Amino acid sequence: MVIASVLALLLAAQAADDAPISTSPAARPAPQPAAPPGPAQSGAREPGRAADIPASAPTDDYGFVAWCHGALSGHMELYERVKPELDKVSPGQDDKPMNQAGREYLALYAKALKAAEAASPTNIHNRGVQANAAGYRIWAAARTAEPRTQMWSYLMWELPPRCEIAAKRLEERSTLFGQALRPTGPEQPGPESEAGQTPIAADDAPLLRGPQ
Repeated sequence: MVIASVLALLLAAQAADDAPISTSPAARPAPQPAAPPGPAQSGAREPGRAADIPASAPTDDYGFVAWCHGALSGHMELYERVKPELDKVSPGQDDKPMNQAGREYLALYAKALKAAEAASPTNIHNRGVQANAAGYRIWAAARTAEPRTQMWSYLMWELPPRCEIAAKRLEERSTLFGQALRPTGPEQPGPESEAGQTPIAADDAPLLRGPQ
């Protein structure tokens, strides 16, 4: 019965077009799980969109990395809510390595986004803020669900591997582009497009006590 319920849960999580990648919950088993509230379905996948880009995420590297930052921030916020349930089914589990990894990924995305905004000849910050918010919103249903369902929503999600790839590529290209545009003569004031903007991945971005 437990195996059947877990399989049903996996199928439910994969059914949503924008659903996170499912993973095995073996590290924190729980009996008779209810299907977690995944992101809302977005209809048919648009032409030209890669299969590993969720429907709510932009397809360009800058927008996608901003979306990843919002999605991961929302996932890490859930940890505070689901920890009591996690401790019930797996007391003493050490989640510090996983939470630390999450913080490191957020730092990677923040660095890439900052490099892209610095290298861009136009103001792209507001577009990044919108993409970040879109990623964060995929957890809206989970944040209002009952505790056990929240726990399974948290456990069944895995960050798309494309997030790390896109972030590293974005930072590398932005750095090279910025160097190419850098004047060889006396240093000139940079464009005001991003001046005074609050970074998407500011230090006070919503994170949990757990990973600290």
